[in-house]
Amino acid sequence: GTTHRIAAEFIDLGIDNSAIHSLLFDNHSHNRVQILARALQNMQVLPAYKTSYTALSQDELNSFGHSKGDTEGIVNYGLSMKDIVFTAMFTENKDEGIIKISFRSKGDFDVNQYARKHFSGGGHINAAGGKSTDSLEGTIKKFIATLADANIE
Repeated sequence: GTTHRIAAEFIDLGIDNSAIHSLLFDNHSHNRVQILARALQNMQVLPAYKTSYTALSQDELNSFGHSKGDTEGIVNYGLSMKDIVFTAMFTENKDEGIIKISFRSKGDFDVNQYARKHFSGGGHINAAGGKSTDSLEGTIKKFIATLADANIE
């Protein structure tokens, strides 16, 4: 449809699609890639709940000289695994005294309702956020404890 016509017009105009791709996707800092690697190393899978989660402590973020935005999108990697329909990322922010939580889901599992009920958050059916004033470890324990009643299918 329309998208293909627009793409064809760009090609006719001589737009360099590899340059556009590179500008959009190939411009991460070394620190961001190291943070991604650590988040993937920290990834845990809870097969009984079709759930995964990862966490980054303030010390881990500091060790990579993180900048605002370096953790953007990392939560989505949890959903890339087979049979996972719910994922979370816990990011410690000692300056604000909170654990920032990002939730993502596939299908009908409503992370907006989940975040509102358990972590003072909200968002959309498949993408939401929340927060906790508990420790990183305490927040993760609470998260795991809520899964039995979450009806994740």
